Amino acid sequence: MTDGVDIYTNLGLRKIRDAAGTANKVKIKFIALGDAAGVPYAPEATQTGLRRERLRTEIERHYPVGDNAWYVKAVFPSGSTEITVREMGFFDEDGDLIALWAGTDVGNGRGTGPHEYLIQHALDFRAVESGLIMIDAPLDDYIDHAVLKLTTDAIQTELLLKQAKKFRDIEVAA
Repeated sequence: MTDGVDIYTNLGLRKIRDAAGTANKVKIKFIALGDAAGVPYAPEATQTGLRRERLRTEIERHYPVGDNAWYVKAVFPSGSTEITVREMGFFDEDGDLIALWAGTDVGNGRGTGPHEYLIQHALDFRAVESGLIMIDAPLDDYIDHAVLKLTTDAIQTELLLKQAKKFRDIEVAA
């Protein structure tokens, strides 16, 4: 989604502040979609919910994109309530709205209903101390695979370097 803007809610910021200096984290678990009662709007930090939430699901996967930012993925299956998406909320495990996306420039082109609706949205928490917010969903399988492959490649490279060093040491000694 390219139009609109992401903001933290006052409640979200309060929960983040309360987690600072403790072992607690704000765990974002759900994505909700709404139609904003048919009218695009500028989101406000005082919101505790979407203007008109119509659908909610758990975040299925996430993967990091830099420091303290993640792409989150969720799917609303075909046959879901048909709406024009004008707002999106990110809720923690307690059901509290932590961040939301909406905007006066959000058009009418995004709709749910007869087809699967995939959310891939970047959540940027660089303004928040690292580690205070987490996405309560597994890492994306592709990213897991890439990390495993890179780790394996690094181990193999390290072994090859050790073998090359031993070979060089043998040549020098001869």
